[in-house]
Amino acid sequence: MPTDGASVLIVEDSENSAATLEIAFFGIPGVSVLTASSGMEALRILDNGASIRAVVTDLNMPRMDGFELIRRIRRHERLYATPITTRLNDTAPLSTMPTRFCPGAAGGSSWNGPAYSPDTNLFYDGTVDWCVTVTLDPSQLARKPGQTWTGTDMAAQFGRRDPNWAGWVIATDADTGQVKWRFKAGAPVLSGITPTKGGVVFAGDMDKHAYAFDAVNGNVLWRAELPGSPGGGVITYIVEGRQNVAFVAGTRSGVFPVSAASAKIVIFGL
Repeated sequence: MPTDGASVLIVEDSENSAATLEIAFFGIPGVSVLTASSGMEALRILDNGASIRAVVTDLNMPRMDGFELIRRIRRHERLYATPITTRLNDTAPLSTMPTRFCPGAAGGSSWNGPAYSPDTNLFYDGTVDWCVTVTLDPSQLARKPGQTWTGTDMAAQFGRRDPNWAGWVIATDADTGQVKWRFKAGAPVLSGITPTKGGVVFAGDMDKHAYAFDAVNGNVLWRAELPGSPGGGVITYIVEGRQNVAFVAGTRSGVFPVSAASAKIVIFGL
């Protein structure tokens, strides 16, 4: 990678060649052409000390030039906001009339953070859909400071939960926020999300299922039953040349009603 002289940094769409853009810069003395397939890769090029003369983006990305993309990332500005659960009445004001909203008080992303794969440039999220209905109680609104308070019906302080719940595994483009694929599970996805160099993403749902997904398109490669709900980490490792994946199973929670099971670590050989 050149680090002296002026360079032209081309940020291209991963699905479209930047060759037509590069041609314009060939033959200019003292100018080298660097190509990045994503904004994240462009930042890595800059961090490695390249002196950038100009930044050009792919012709299919007309809304933001490369310099602005990099400036916004470095200023920690929000580049996009992509829903990764069902969103319904999430900004509606609460009232004494029942208000049903999604993904619910326990919905959305929980303790299991997202994962990122530099090979696909995708974020992978496991999330919860569990809508609730909230009703404000005027008598609760008048409670004294320092007392337990949500302003709602005491019988359902965080809302009356829907009888059915669900979960998602969603892959989102790290540069654009575009959802590349999504998988709807029959129960919340509270396990760790683990992408691998081999192009597989592992996750589990609270209905005691372990999954392996194709990291690029989300196809389910296999599904296995677990002895308890997977609400913890998922790791993969190699022993004597053989790859394994381990799930933590048997999660118990006062919020998520799952069948009781003793804690276990379940290991699958790949």
